[in-house]
Amino acid sequence: MLAVVARTTPDRHAPRIEARGIGAHCGPEDASHGAWLASDLGPGSHRLSEQLELTIQRTDHGHAATLQIEIANRGERPLHVGSIVVGFRWCGHGVSSHRFLRHGWQSWSYTGYGDLDDVGQREFPSGAWLRGMYHCLGTPAADRVGWHESETFAVVGAPGAGPCCLVGALETGRAFAIVHLRAGGTGPGVSERAVDLDIELRVEAALAPGERRPLEAVRVAVGDDANALLERYATLWGRFAGARTKAPFQSGWCSWYQFFHRINESDLLRNLDQLVAHRDEIPIDLVQLDDGYQRTIGDWLETNDKFPRGLAFVAEQIRAAGFSAGIWTVPFAASAESRLLTAHPDWALADGDRWLRGSFNREWSADGWVYALDPTRPAFVEHLVQTYRALVGMGFEYQKLDFLYMAAMQGLAADPTLTRAMRLRAGLEAIRRGAGPDAFLLGCGCPMGPAVGVVDGMRIGPDVAPSWRVDQPVVIPGLEPMLPSTASAIRSIVTRAFMHRRLWLNDPDCLMARSRETALRPEEARSLAAAIAVSGGMLVMSDDVGLLDGDERALVARVAELGRQIDSTEAGACRIIEPFATTSISRLESRVGPDVTRVDINLGDVPARSMTLSPGSSGGLVSAVAELSAPDFVDASPDLAAHVSRVSQHRGGRALAVFCDFDGTFSQLDVGSTLARRHLPDRRKALWQRYEIGEIDAWQYAELLFDGFEYGPAALETFLAGIDLDPGARELVDWCGRHVVPLRILSDGFDHNLDRMQVIHGVRFEYTANRLRFDGDRWRISPGHRNPDCDCGTGTCKRSWIEAHRAAHPDRCIVHIGNGRVSDRCGAEAADIVFAKDSLALDLVARGVAHHPFVTLSDVVARLDADWGARSGT
Repeated sequence: MLAVVARTTPDRHAPRIEARGIGAHCGPEDASHGAWLASDLGPGSHRLSEQLELTIQRTDHGHAATLQIEIANRGERPLHVGSIVVGFRWCGHGVSSHRFLRHGWQSWSYTGYGDLDDVGQREFPSGAWLRGMYHCLGTPAADRVGWHESETFAVVGAPGAGPCCLVGALETGRAFAIVHLRAGGTGPGVSERAVDLDIELRVEAALAPGERRPLEAVRVAVGDDANALLERYATLWGRFAGARTKAPFQSGWCSWYQFFHRINESDLLRNLDQLVAHRDEIPIDLVQLDDGYQRTIGDWLETNDKFPRGLAFVAEQIRAAGFSAGIWTVPFAASAESRLLTAHPDWALADGDRWLRGSFNREWSADGWVYALDPTRPAFVEHLVQTYRALVGMGFEYQKLDFLYMAAMQGLAADPTLTRAMRLRAGLEAIRRGAGPDAFLLGCGCPMGPAVGVVDGMRIGPDVAPSWRVDQPVVIPGLEPMLPSTASAIRSIVTRAFMHRRLWLNDPDCLMARSRETALRPEEARSLAAAIAVSGGMLVMSDDVGLLDGDERALVARVAELGRQIDSTEAGACRIIEPFATTSISRLESRVGPDVTRVDINLGDVPARSMTLSPGSSGGLVSAVAELSAPDFVDASPDLAAHVSRVSQHRGGRALAVFCDFDGTFSQLDVGSTLARRHLPDRRKALWQRYEIGEIDAWQYAELLFDGFEYGPAALETFLAGIDLDPGARELVDWCGRHVVPLRILSDGFDHNLDRMQVIHGVRFEYTANRLRFDGDRWRISPGHRNPDCDCGTGTCKRSWIEAHRAAHPDRCIVHIGNGRVSDRCGAEAADIVFAKDSLALDLVARGVAHHPFVTLSDVVARLDADWGARSGT
């Protein structure tokens, strides 16, 4: 058994993940040699065949596990490995009907929640090449009929509250991952259908004799909150891949959705003048030139006749107007007539004896075709470095990199030892080397994993459009969910909101605020605006500025204002409400300090019932963000018209509660640990070894260590008098008192010590702790708040205390402050906001739990005051 939810209800088996085993497909045809090994997925070596060995390093976290996997060719011949499969089963959840998040391979691929039915992945009707633009595999495996497919990761659960499960790869550019999902059998009396989740790591490369190759780490977790599972997964993924998440909030103007390929120099300069004239009304920092300027696809330093003075002139004009300059390119594509392919025909990926076709666009070449380029060729890699060095040298510090999937398509590369993910990663890293560390790189049309740690921003959905649905004369069957449409873009904004500031800055694509030269109705434009704003992602508008009236300019300004506020939290503040719901209404909620902002958007074509607008059972609507809502918002009708959104803002409506550890956090020393090191070193060492191997839990360790400890009240008083409080301890007490914020110390230490420390230092606080009484000079201890359902094993379970407080005060935002990985970890996992240092901080990093680092409690007070003091109104 890999993972068990620690918190269970008496009438339900513990939801858990069980190991099914390990599989491998070897040989050039991917499935010519298949092997399956039943295994508990334990750490160590697993022999899958005479040649192939797999090694697992595993870190278990009670309710989650991370498996780091390495494969090796133990034979004397080269071995082609198609894929490695790690199999899990989710059971014990008591659910017979499931929904799941189907995640797409690249930016534009369909991403959304749906039913885990028995049909499985629907057949793609338009061929392997087109499917391969939006999926990792152009042709699904024949043995996966009846299975659903989700790329990189998947989350499965049921409508409403209840247990859920996540399985995913922490992709870093080594391999792509596909999660295959299938529910178990049905029948009379079946109350639970176990779910099989096989994660397939696509290698598709040859290993030399003796070669070892690390693959992507695999994350598996169970819990009661899909948002928390996704957020911790993304936080951990970002750490594994070195995510770039610190760029400032991005606000800009883009030429594409107004001018498309028709853009010319005079249109760009005219809009630049308009942006300068309305600078006080339209708060943007960036002007980005999109498709339409280039001589041809592939020759990015040369312009066509519409831009007679070249790119350097464009960048100079943008920068002189006080904006950052941005440029669009397709780095891994070239047309047949390009100078690049004419001079270097071997730089293209191969499809048999011809170039691999990457896309078709009648505006891009004489015959409409462009071809995918090969980043495994050193000369092409150097060309990328020099091209982007030149563009940044001209002044284009913002690079929009489009159609990036082409480098990862299923074509033949010059170096067959590199996986397709490695190929894409190599190309992106070359662009970063050329652009330099300070340039802002935006990925678009990009497979997600290989870009984490290289790009600063990522398009997280298909293109928006000046229409709600796909508006094209011919739609190829199967492609509609990926084609430009505002509704599809909003769906992806909602489902991928958790990635923001954990993997990169989310790019929800462009806002179109205009009411002229568009097929979007005003309420549809406001729905797009609301989704962009409440998600806290990038804001890039794409209108002819001269077409906008005062109200439309005000809409842009309001999106920028609200988006910048929501983006201000370090790890993103936005969550999807009821992710497994079946309604056509998508709901987002963002929390910044005491403020709550919600948006309901009806993506369907008929009216639907909206949910309550208040943040909780006792909360109330404080204000409506009228600029982002439909005109009939004020009637608060529960029915939401088709394509309409409602935004509500609850300023100061969320109260705060603070829980703080004592030993080593509120005080400078850990009382128990220090006494044990000084007076009980041998017993402490022996008991700690038993604790580390799981023979005893944390309370049993403390009981065996201290019960009967001969250290009387007088000696203890002298010792306690020498322990100082943290320099910010009184500051925290005073801040909470001044702002009427409940503060409680949660300690796995002892009540006697906390009582005496309050007297010694003249400070007062509420607390929960274990009990210490004296039998003469001997200690007699007992637990203060034991919780057998939590895997912390402590005498005072901080998780259960926090969860009880949350149940009594559902609208409160709960803060936990701590420093130790044993007693503080479960409290940190239960809190909304976490401050951590020392071993707790290291442990939370390993678990993917977002937190604020601190040195003293003064740092905590400064952060709380910045986020809550001014906005709370107290």
